[in-house]
Amino acid sequence: INMLSYKSGRGKTTVQRAAMSIWAKPTLLFSFEATTWNALLTNIGTMHSLPVFVDEFTNAQPQDISSFVYQVSTGEGKRRLNQAGELRTNASGWETLVGCSANRSMVSTVAAGKSNPEAEIARVIEYEFEVVSKMKDLEAAELLRQLHENHGMVGDQFARWLVKPQNQQYARELVLKLQEHITTRANLSAVHRFWAQGMACILAAGLIAKQLEFISFDMKNLTAWTVRKLMTMCSTADENTMSLTEMFGQLLTDMGPNLLVTDNWGDLRTGRAAYVYREP
Repeated sequence: INMLSYKSGRGKTTVQRAAMSIWAKPTLLFSFEATTWNALLTNIGTMHSLPVFVDEFTNAQPQDISSFVYQVSTGEGKRRLNQAGELRTNASGWETLVGCSANRSMVSTVAAGKSNPEAEIARVIEYEFEVVSKMKDLEAAELLRQLHENHGMVGDQFARWLVKPQNQQYARELVLKLQEHITTRANLSAVHRFWAQGMACILAAGLIAKQLEFISFDMKNLTAWTVRKLMTMCSTADENTMSLTEMFGQLLTDMGPNLLVTDNWGDLRTGRAAYVYREP
């Protein structure tokens, strides 16, 4: 999930820390752009089902983002061999969502680096931060202080509720119901399954949290916003995805300057020898 704003100071970092404070001290679930990709994946595996946030993805390269998006969606870390050439036991796995923040679009960045980024785009939920209200610097600092001193309380109660067998069944049925609702209303296809599954889990958690009186959000409006957002994301994905004809045309354009065009056979009737039409 990429939180996007083209300007700084829109509250992306504050929102991430607020989300992380539900489960633990925010710094424990926070990673930074300077972290290596392997270390980041190891951290996600260590947290397993807890959310992990990466602050500032702005300078990441298209290929790195593409690989990261794919790796996160697989739910497991990289497979490696030991000194004997045998496959190591992969103990790094996860079942979670990863949040990122950036001052440029992750979708546009990936699209700029690939001719057909459909698979990556279908694994990224991106929304732009807008200015809703202006919080003074001192108010923001006080909020962050409280988040660092008061954390993990709601997450503990939520987890205790969720581990009960009867509640697990209810949660599964709620997620499936919401996934079907989202897929139908937003007219999503199988390509968009990651969007539908991810948003269904988020909305289900919100509905349960409201039933437990942890939050007072308007979940009906939030669900309607989700459907509208996914419809917009579908349009964006179509704009950044080439058809097969367009891909073939792009291939010819890219390869054209390096092609050697010849008349291999010549003309036996006139005795004209084979010759080169065009050199690279």
